[in-house]
Amino acid sequence: MNLPGPLAIILVPMIFVIELAGLLIRHVVLAVRLLANMFAGHLVLAVIVSFIIASFKTMLICGWESR
Repeated sequence: MNLPGPLAIILVPMIFVIELAGLLIRHVVLAVRLLANMFAGHLVLAVIVSFIIASFKTMLICGWESR
């Protein structure tokens, strides 16, 4: 970076802190997104399995033939 002396003294540490915070925040955000996607996937599977179990229970109670 070609900055004048006094301006470089002020801006270079600020840019370093901003870049470092950006790198740390990026990892946190990606971890939260991964957790949310894993949770959503397991939730969808649980709902599908519960629908299957409920339909089998209904077939056992009402009989196998449809009316």
